[in-house]
Amino acid sequence: ISTGGMMGLEFWENNFPNIINLNKTFANDNKLLESIFLSCEKEDKCKCIGDKYGIKIISINSIQNYPCDNLFDILIKSILKNSKHHFGWDFLSKLKHPCNTLTIVDNYILKEEVSIKENLIPLIETFLPANLEIPFHISIFAKKMIPKKNAVTNVTTLEPIDFQNRINLITSLIKEKRPNLDIKIGLFEIGNELHDRSLMTNYLYLESGSGFDLFKNRKANHQTKIIGFYPFAISNINDGARILNNDLRNTLKTIYKNAVIDADNQKANYFCGDKENRLLD
Repeated sequence: ISTGGMMGLEFWENNFPNIINLNKTFANDNKLLESIFLSCEKEDKCKCIGDKYGIKIISINSIQNYPCDNLFDILIKSILKNSKHHFGWDFLSKLKHPCNTLTIVDNYILKEEVSIKENLIPLIETFLPANLEIPFHISIFAKKMIPKKNAVTNVTTLEPIDFQNRINLITSLIKEKRPNLDIKIGLFEIGNELHDRSLMTNYLYLESGSGFDLFKNRKANHQTKIIGFYPFAISNINDGARILNNDLRNTLKTIYKNAVIDADNQKANYFCGDKENRLLD
């Protein structure tokens, strides 16, 4: 939809004859699993099929009502340090939508177990469906070598995070929340390629100015701003939003493609877990 009120539609008569015929084999097409569909089927049928595969199917009947869908929403939130108004990531529920893939980029999100429990898991849980007929892909990009200051000598050295320990913790915590969801999760080491802290699903782009390790003991431990939007919807207003999303994805694709499972390889980034992500394959 453009600012001039025009709408562009692409019809796939041969590839997508009817959403009711969607099946697991067809749903392995990555392009279709990040597309938004417009259907003449009833709204409840669209929701049922969309929930099976983490895709958005908009009933043509629903677009007669404005606002027809939260996929056109933009979130801009300012979080103050020790704010009395924000105790956690619950405010992101405004952006909840069907999805099948989640990618998080944050240098230090894996640094402490307490931050994983209070920040990373609530972030993931916000967007996780109860169940899918396909695996849900989660990829987390973070630093493996973390600076740590010796309390006695006051000298700062780099110490490694045990990625396998972290992936075991994250998997067990997610399974507690979504026992019926088939999850493929991978942790990917990053160096200095990325500074921004970002989250992407197959539809959403979300950014936190000073990081996702925001809350501790139900208080914000620093000030930041949160911006979330759906690139397909905002690109007609500001094309830079689409470019931002594409640039990040391309950078992550390079890291993802070149990552190796050999932790001692100094010439390549390391990964642990599942190397499966529809946004990056």
